[in-house]
Amino acid sequence: MLQARQQRSGHAIHPHQQTKFIHLCHSRDDLERFKHSFITPVNITGKHPIRFLATVDDGAGLCAIDSHIWGQWQRDFGRAIDSVVGAKVGSGHVIRSRGSIVLHVNVEGVTCDTVFEILDSQGAFEILLGKPWLGLTRATREYDQDTLVIRVG
Repeated sequence: MLQARQQRSGHAIHPHQQTKFIHLCHSRDDLERFKHSFITPVNITGKHPIRFLATVDDGAGLCAIDSHIWGQWQRDFGRAIDSVVGAKVGSGHVIRSRGSIVLHVNVEGVTCDTVFEILDSQGAFEILLGKPWLGLTRATREYDQDTLVIRVG
């Protein structure tokens, strides 16, 4: 569910600004399961928009696409470039990137181009939107309300 409205908070919000609220879980039980990350639909544009489920993780220092998803859609997304990036996962292991690519991301009408590392997540995610995407979109997570807040305008 997406609501666009102006919000009064501790910040001065000018009339030309909006705040988009994206509700991410369906129940409080879901909230406990997604305590450190949450899932929202995302369109990735290559030759045409493709719908994925993105895990938004404000603790991840990168954005990533699962290598199996990449394999399925590589013709639509184009060639990847070599990457020396590795991602340290919860178990302490480092997963080496299989390359990186810039993809156009659209989350509920908020769009930007983002660099994605291609990682074998072993099914943990399709798309991982981490700190780089959060910074580009000025998105913040409100844990109490279980929402992703994006200030636009």
